[in-house]
Amino acid sequence: MLGFSSGLQTFADVTAQQMMTTYQVNVVAPLMLTKALHPLLKKASCQSSATGLSVSNAAVINISSDMASLTNASTKCGYPYPCSKAAVNMITRLLGIDLGTSGILVTSIHPGWVETDMGGTAAPLTSDQSATEIIDTLQKLGDEHQGGYYTRNGEQMAW
Repeated sequence: MLGFSSGLQTFADVTAQQMMTTYQVNVVAPLMLTKALHPLLKKASCQSSATGLSVSNAAVINISSDMASLTNASTKCGYPYPCSKAAVNMITRLLGIDLGTSGILVTSIHPGWVETDMGGTAAPLTSDQSATEIIDTLQKLGDEHQGGYYTRNGEQMAW
């Protein structure tokens, strides 16, 4: 799941509606999509010949952000987006617990600062560069990554 930002809202400017809209798109929608796809994910995992958790079996990869890190929190990006991405990481942890027994890998990935409408033209990565690195990392994920929070290069992120 990708992310949505309604722009930079400072403490003085943030509204309940901005928080709710961002949370709906970035947290509730990915959880409900995963719930809807759960039967297919279970089926894929059961039919896979691969052992252990991996993207070869079945996986849910949530797109997080470095802004979700409670350890490295900053208000430079406002309130709605970082709060929603921290919630995505909690969803990842909880799904990791619930879906792991079905052989479904669940992980959050920070794609880096990417040149997109949201990331802007100053971002150092193109979407192709980020996607290529994420795909390489996905191939290396296993049991030890269940419910985790990682960079596009597979480095563990600080919660």
